[in-house]
Amino acid sequence: YDVHGIVFIDDNDGEHGSNLPALREYASRILALRSGSGRSLLKEEGSIVSLPPIPDISIPLDEWFASNEVVEQTARLDDFLCQSWRDHVDVLQGLRENGKESLWWPFTQHQGHN
Repeated sequence: YDVHGIVFIDDNDGEHGSNLPALREYASRILALRSGSGRSLLKEEGSIVSLPPIPDISIPLDEWFASNEVVEQTARLDDFLCQSWRDHVDVLQGLRENGKESLWWPFTQHQGHN
């Protein structure tokens, strides 16, 4: 499977901080992840996002989901994933044409030849 995005949720105590900068650096320098089509994964800006800590269990999540940071980050990830999907579909559609040009169809290409 191709992994096109990663979402971090920061911890509540703030002790460990966000792993986002470390993973971005690791992905940019060390990871050579590629999709089935050869496209580099986790290298683009919207592919790894970090969300704020989830509130205490006694607090409803409605406000957390509606917060500007969560809305902006999830919208950015959604845009990125939609573009990744469109790129993937474009590659798949191109395979049909490439296949027609490079596959040999012995039973249909030689009809009428004795």
